[in-house]
Amino acid sequence: MIKGAPDILLPRCGSLLLPDDSQAALTSAWRENLEQTQMQWAMDGKRVILLASKRIANSLIPWAPNTAEFADHVASLAATDMRLAGLVGIVDPPRDEIPEVIGALRGAGIRVFMVTGDFKLTAQSIGRSCGILTAPPAAVEDFTSLDRQYVKQEVEKDKEWSNSNTSFQGAIVLEGSELMALNDAQWDQLANYKEVVFARTTPEQKLRIVKEFQKRGEVVAMTGDGVNDAPVRGHLILLLRNAW
Repeated sequence: MIKGAPDILLPRCGSLLLPDDSQAALTSAWRENLEQTQMQWAMDGKRVILLASKRIANSLIPWAPNTAEFADHVASLAATDMRLAGLVGIVDPPRDEIPEVIGALRGAGIRVFMVTGDFKLTAQSIGRSCGILTAPPAAVEDFTSLDRQYVKQEVEKDKEWSNSNTSFQGAIVLEGSELMALNDAQWDQLANYKEVVFARTTPEQKLRIVKEFQKRGEVVAMTGDGVNDAPVRGHLILLLRNAW
């Protein structure tokens, strides 16, 4: 049995488990229906997980379960011919006080960005419910809005640090894989956005975000209790210790 992101695992599935425990071919019509379900659930703020399975004879895996060879071989076998069992939508709403907290931080002149491993549409929905993303949906930009020839505009210091954050404009949603293709000019432009949601980020990409903003003179703090947040927490703790 394997679970994971539908857009990653669905292409690996060749059949579908039916309610009577039989299976059928995973046709293009089924795939389209499942993709639409994922999109709709994600826009509703649900975290969507796909469940799939594959029967593998013991003779095909001669290694012990706690070995690297075992893990690598199972991963290769799970790349094709999986049997889809279903989709699971998980609702994890933000606490009621979060929008008020975000509003208070913004009133103090602090920009609040969201960095998550969630699917892009899920991240957008949660970001909007938290008050991190307030721009109208049609006004939210994406990777294509970042100009590789962007030239940073200098602003007056009192304007830059005003509580209203008038020097920061726009809203953008990016995926972690897109960050790795950005040049310095695009990072300069990204650092000028007022609202940013980073989706599908890895621990290494989270750390890259922190370092890029610090390199541009931004003071960065973070909160997060997941294992994927540990590299960023460690980096910031080290930075603070070096300040004394």
